[in-house]
Amino acid sequence: KLADKYDIKYIRTQRERFYITKINSTYIINIVKNIILNIFSFINRLNLEYETNDFLIGVLYTSMMSAKNLIGGLNVLPKSYFAELLIHPVCDDKKSEYDFLFDSELQNYLKDNNIKLTNYLGVTFENRKY
Repeated sequence: KLADKYDIKYIRTQRERFYITKINSTYIINIVKNIILNIFSFINRLNLEYETNDFLIGVLYTSMMSAKNLIGGLNVLPKSYFAELLIHPVCDDKKSEYDFLFDSELQNYLKDNNIKLTNYLGVTFENRKY
């Protein structure tokens, strides 16, 4: 009802495929969170009347996102998809999650695999090619 009231046409859902690039105690907690969110999203998608992302990357590596972890998440996805990257671009004593988007290894991976980063102003669901 709120989506109709506010003319919301897109709803984010959780659908992160399992992958491992780094294991620590935070990762174990994130696995449980990922399973729970994937189950609820699966149930919600059954009756969803709105456009949604195909996949999401970021919950498994919450507070640990890096170029290496993003590439790991991208490697487990099919070739044609709309995936949302969940990052928290804040600055603290660690390197910002925003900064890793400019990592040369990540930039080369994105170019080599014809992956484009965009924001929601650039998203059009009508142009999907799968």
